[in-house]
Amino acid sequence: APGAASALWWVGAVGHLVATVAVLSAWFGRADIGHGVVTPAWFIPVVGNVVTPLAARDLGSVELAWFAFGVGVVFWVALLPLVLQRLLLHDGGLPDKLLPTLAILIAPPAVAMLAWQSLTGEVGDPVGRILYAAAMFFVILLAVQFGRLRRVPFALPYWAYTFPLAAASAAAVTVAGSDAVSGVAYDVVAVLLLTASTVLVLVVATLTLHAAGRGQICVPEP
Repeated sequence: APGAASALWWVGAVGHLVATVAVLSAWFGRADIGHGVVTPAWFIPVVGNVVTPLAARDLGSVELAWFAFGVGVVFWVALLPLVLQRLLLHDGGLPDKLLPTLAILIAPPAVAMLAWQSLTGEVGDPVGRILYAAAMFFVILLAVQFGRLRRVPFALPYWAYTFPLAAASAAAVTVAGSDAVSGVAYDVVAVLLLTASTVLVLVVATLTLHAAGRGQICVPEP
C-alpha cells in the first residue's frame, strides 16, 4: 500500500517537526526548568527527527528528510552535554525508577547512522563510522551498568531499553552486511545485539503483561 505508506510518512515527518517546535517553545517558556529535571528522555521529541530519513527516499521527500536530519543531529549535539551534566554532576543522579532511560543515549547515534546511510548510500565513510562507534560505545556503557540496572524493580520505564537496543541492532546489522567494512567482529556484534534486543523485547513485554494483570501499571505515584 505505497499510497497509504507515503501519506503516513508525511504525517509523521511534518508532525514530528511541529511537535519539536511545540516542545521547544514550551521549554523556552518554563522558568522552573533546571538541570535537575533533565533526563535522556528529552532526546525523544526533538532528536527523534533523525527517524524521518529512514523511508524518505521510497515514500516521501529527501529534501524534507535532510531538513529533519539536520534538526535532529544539531539538537542531539546540543542536548547531550545537558544530559551528561545531569548524569555526572547532579546530586543523586537519576531516580532509580528512571535508570532504564540511560539506554536512550544509544538511540540518537544509532538511528542517525541509519539515516545517514539512507540519505547518502554510504556506510563505511567517516561520518557513518563515527556514528556507529558512538552508538556501540553507549551500548558498552549500558552493559557495564547491568549490575546496577538489574536491581531496579520493573516499571514502564523498562520499555526505554527496547527501541534503543533495536536501533543499535539495526545499525550493527547494516554495517555487518556492508561491503564497505570487513571483519568478523562486525558480524559478532550484530548477532549479539540482535539476539539481546529480541530477548529483551520478549522479556519486557512479558513483564508488562504480568504487571498489568496484577494492576501494577498506570497507577498514581505514591
